[in-house]
This record gives sequence, structure tokens and C-alpha cells, in this order.
Amino acid sequence: MKIRTHEIKDIFTREIPEDAEFLKLEDAFKTFGTEKKLYVHNMFINPKKNRGIIYLGNENKLISLPESYNDELNDYINQSAEGDTTINDGKFYFTLYTYKNTKYNKDVIAVKFGADE
Repeated sequence: MKIRTHEIKDIFTREIPEDAEFLKLEDAFKTFGTEKKLYVHNMFINPKKNRGIIYLGNENKLISLPESYNDELNDYINQSAEGDTTINDGKFYFTLYTYKNTKYNKDVIAVKFGADE
């Protein structure tokens, strides 16, 4: 059974503080570039905007992801709800990269998720 992510509470041990700065993906790219591993400490899907939000506890930033990442985020949230501790253990991260979208002939910022051993 899939969990509705906007109803999840107490899966992640790192709370999101009220003073966390919100960044769009483009702003995160300008701030962090492509080489840095950005460690994720919490995540959810905003039901009003249908966009994934990830919390970077070490930087105290909230990053808004495009809707195209929602299924992947839902999978990670459900894995955590089922007992996977990778996010709570501080091992889950993402990096940013760009690629050329040939359909629209422009550079696009994308996210690649990973986990430390």
C-alpha cells in the first residue's frame, strides 16, 4: 500500500525548522553547483503545488523539485516508512547536473540521487 506522503509524520528524525530557506532548483544550482553531494534529511510532496520538497539539514535549505521527481521521492519516502534508515542515517544525497534538452534546445538542471555505503 502506497503512503500518501503529505500525511506522513515522524518518519524522518530531522525536523524542518521554520527558518529553513526555500530555494528553487535553479537557485540551488547557482548556490551549490554540480560537484557537491547535498545530503537530504527530510522530504515530502507538497499537495497544494504537487511538487517534491527536500530538506538539506546541513545547509538548512528546502529545495523544490519539478513534478517529474514525485514518483521517485514517493518511493524513497515509502522505503523510509517501511524501515529503510538511509535518510535518517545521513547517507542519502543528491547532486545536480545539467544536460541539453534537444526538444527545446536549452540546458536543463537535473537531480541524481545516491547513498553512501
